[in-house]
Amino acid sequence: MGASMVKLIKDSEKQFRELAELLPQSVYEIDLHGTFTFINHRGLDALGYTVKDVQEGLNVSDTVISEDRGRLHVCIKRVLSGETISSNEYTVRSRNGSTFTVVTCGLPIRRRNRIVGIRGVAVDITKLKAARKELERATEKLEVRFKEKALQLELAHQELWEAEAKYGALAGSLPAITYVTEMDDENTVVYLSSQAETFLGVPAAAGMVAADFWGKHLHPEDRDRVPAGRSRRRARGERFVSEYRMVGRDDRIVWFRDEAQVIRDKQGTPLYIQGVMLDITERKRSERQLRESKELFEAIFQISGDYIFIKDASLKYTHVNPAMSNLFNTSAGSIIGKSDRGLFGEDAAVRMREVDNSVLTGTVIEEEHTQSVGGVPTTFQVTKVPMRDHSGNVIGLCGIARDVTERTRAPSTGPKTEAPYHSQAMKVTLTEAFQAAQTDSTVLLTGESGSGKDYMAKYIHDHSRRAGGPFFSVNCAAVAPELAESELFGHEPGAFTGARGRKRGLLELAGGGTLLLNEVGELSLGLQAKLLTFLDTKSLTKVGGEKNITIDARLIAATNRDLGQEVTEGRFRADLFYRLNVLAIHIPPLRDRKNDLPVLVQQIVSKLAEDMQLQYVPEVEPRLMERLRSYSWPGNIRELRNVLERALILSREGPLQPESAELGDDSTIEQLSVRDTSCGETLNTVVARVKRGLVIDALKRNAGNRSKAARDLGISRYSVIHYIKSLGINDDDV
Repeated sequence: MGASMVKLIKDSEKQFRELAELLPQSVYEIDLHGTFTFINHRGLDALGYTVKDVQEGLNVSDTVISEDRGRLHVCIKRVLSGETISSNEYTVRSRNGSTFTVVTCGLPIRRRNRIVGIRGVAVDITKLKAARKELERATEKLEVRFKEKALQLELAHQELWEAEAKYGALAGSLPAITYVTEMDDENTVVYLSSQAETFLGVPAAAGMVAADFWGKHLHPEDRDRVPAGRSRRRARGERFVSEYRMVGRDDRIVWFRDEAQVIRDKQGTPLYIQGVMLDITERKRSERQLRESKELFEAIFQISGDYIFIKDASLKYTHVNPAMSNLFNTSAGSIIGKSDRGLFGEDAAVRMREVDNSVLTGTVIEEEHTQSVGGVPTTFQVTKVPMRDHSGNVIGLCGIARDVTERTRAPSTGPKTEAPYHSQAMKVTLTEAFQAAQTDSTVLLTGESGSGKDYMAKYIHDHSRRAGGPFFSVNCAAVAPELAESELFGHEPGAFTGARGRKRGLLELAGGGTLLLNEVGELSLGLQAKLLTFLDTKSLTKVGGEKNITIDARLIAATNRDLGQEVTEGRFRADLFYRLNVLAIHIPPLRDRKNDLPVLVQQIVSKLAEDMQLQYVPEVEPRLMERLRSYSWPGNIRELRNVLERALILSREGPLQPESAELGDDSTIEQLSVRDTSCGETLNTVVARVKRGLVIDALKRNAGNRSKAARDLGISRYSVIHYIKSLGINDDDV
């Protein structure tokens, strides 16, 4: 639902700009200080200015001649007080110094019951004024000739028809209907231009009664309103302007803007009404569509249960809907003008600002993150899209957030992430992990397979400032090589066969959070190079894409390989190894931390019971725990979980029995222990002595090379180093 709502908002914004650009007139918006915030391309062309000039602060006073500025400021104040003003005439001065005359109409822009500016339309009437002056001059000639030749009536009539012919030729060239009516009892139409035939299907004939003409063709809803207004203004001898609908041929409805003026003789006696009717149907249609689009957007904005907000380019809130106001238990006015720092605090704001900056570069972001609202951790599913002006420049962002806390909250009866481990090895490891969590540096986790590297990565994420952000994990060994790049970096439509849509990679999805690259040593050399570029620049290019995307994602790499040896043998890039090996943490194998077995067993059994939907958590018999302690655990915690899961299934409703736990064969170690036991030696002493002998033997056979010795023993190089230190092996022993 969030994605469809975003589409409605984007369509509404796009329709607003497209409609403004369709108008043949100049469309503009100004703020409270009289500075233009928007001019469509028709207006920019007429004024000779550019979008950049508008962005740099072009004031409306700079576009009119000085004689009109006082009247302009009065009208602006009236509109900002809530009036809608139309038919104001000004002389506009373009950038190159030329002037022309416009008629404007303006109405206040309201945001949340506050007037924040003016929106208006300006029509260039220079040609119409010239035509009107020409008509006035022609009429004056008629008047002079009529009075001078009053005694020569026949000649006067001849001159009158000649003047009317000139008037008709001039009026016929205008893209509008022109008319002249006599100021007699019936207002006889003495002239009607040929455009009346084009627009209304009315023959250009003189002698008809004006009331018949307007009464027949006026739209029924305008018949009572328009004639009354015309009569009052005509009686006062005023110039009057009105907008009304007329019904033309085939019942076509045409909107006209009618400008009329009473023509008088030199003694002030009214003679004629002279008017020009301009077709404004398209303008009215555009205004209606613009109004409907705005009303639709406002309806969605007001009634949506999701949290909708708009930020400007400085990432301050400019609009919030009622749902978001209720979320913070305050008014919209208290939020507008603030940044995320003022709403969520500094730590959350840093992460959100990094995501928003990506949106301002033109990227659409979809994410889930958790942050505190009123002291309560709340998880939001958020979609943010860039907002653009009519030139395509990003001027802010629009976001829709949904509270998905209940959906993401998983019931758990098990222990928390942090467990009271008793082994010294694990305590040291957790201390190192906590220190790593306090930074944003890349971490390299090493250790045997199944030792808990993914657990440690989640521990670091949960204790970092990114804990509210997403956590993703990918096993590089499990991803097909040909799909690995798309999986990590995403792809554009058509990037390769089958890539029908746009895909966001795991690095992009982990923006503001953490991505664990498990078994990073399995990546191809080509992909290693691209990963290195991302680590250096924090930006990436999708497969098949051309644009760089900045991503704020922390990387944690994990491997059971000896990456140093992999570098030596040419299977891993040295520069990537150095870039990953900023903070290296070795995860001890289970055999080196058997004191943690009771805690681990309790954790795993509780989780298994939850997954199996058992009504209780089975107990573990002491005999089984002793057997678990005596085992060497070559498969580490992963093997321990499999053993306990099998025991839980076989034990049914009783406690976990030793007989239900199927362990691997430790017979070799048992035989060595029995054979090598001396009087007074404990089992631990014998095991340590056997381990020491095996490590020394492997080192001797490989001329002291620790990596090769580790490979012979089936353990990691770090485990060999650990045994050398803990068992007191020195160079003389080798």
